[in-house]
Amino acid sequence: MLDFTLGWLVVILPTLFAFGIEAMTERLRKSITWRASVVMLGVIMSALVWWQQSRAADRAKADQQKAIQETSQRVAGEVSGKVTGILNREYGTLIGSLYGEIGTLSDQVQGQSALRKQEVALKYTPALDLVYAGSQLQLWNHGRSIVSIWGDKYSGAPRDVNKAPDLISPTAYYYFLTDRLLAAVTSKLGRNGEDRIPFDVYIATADNARYVVHYELWEVMKDGQLSIHTQNHGFDKMDWSKQ
Repeated sequence: MLDFTLGWLVVILPTLFAFGIEAMTERLRKSITWRASVVMLGVIMSALVWWQQSRAADRAKADQQKAIQETSQRVAGEVSGKVTGILNREYGTLIGSLYGEIGTLSDQVQGQSALRKQEVALKYTPALDLVYAGSQLQLWNHGRSIVSIWGDKYSGAPRDVNKAPDLISPTAYYYFLTDRLLAAVTSKLGRNGEDRIPFDVYIATADNARYVVHYELWEVMKDGQLSIHTQNHGFDKMDWSKQ
């Protein structure tokens, strides 16, 4: 609205000024007041013309910038669409294949991670065999890491837990002497007889996990001679130190 008004004034004021001059008498035209008024009116008209042209120039510049921006956005969209289409046509199959390979590699990495976890678990899983060897009960370590022997429990007797553990390296063994066991069995069975007795061993593995390994001793006394058949009943992962 302002720009319309300025444009109208710039056009109409010179015309009105011309009519005004023609309407003035000769005496008024020669007066100092009239001359000052003419100069002032000229200055005002010049200012209005300058203001109107400045606003027109600013508006034209803004329209130009808007047109450039809209054109840039339109061209960018068109170019992006064309480039995407060209890439899809030229490399779509290759990209799809690469995504497939990435998925396969991801599955392989996950599989290897699962296998690694299994390997670590197997490394520290206890594998102990109890073997009767006359004067000894030998506890063989068939696992992949060192096992700490903390104590044992024979039948209904109290637990016998040491203050410090004994260590068994892989392929080595720890032994329990059977002299007191022989005396106890002889007292219980005499010269002939047999019994099955639970025997628990308290251990810790190299990853600081604690287990109770369960065995059964099949004690057979024949003519005063003791033989022991051992059976492994597995293990429980538990913190036996808090029991």
